[in-house]
Amino acid sequence: MAPEVINIKDMKTKYDPICDMFSLGLIFHILLLGVSAFPGRTYNDVLAQNRASNITFDGDEYQRLDPNALDLLVKMLKKSPF
Repeated sequence: MAPEVINIKDMKTKYDPICDMFSLGLIFHILLLGVSAFPGRTYNDVLAQNRASNITFDGDEYQRLDPNALDLLVKMLKKSPF
């Protein structure tokens, strides 16, 4: 889930459809690498990582990806797309 959505404090706040691209990026990450972008051990760990959305792409697993796939993944998981 996009950080803008997960950090909503009241249900009246609206979010932009660009947040859906982040969510699709998380699914794309799982499809490419077979693991979540937020590898916490507990729900609260994963939630905290998702809220912060500090994803780094410097691990060996990312370097093995096709450059075009990695470029798309990085763009989809950009923390602040605007």
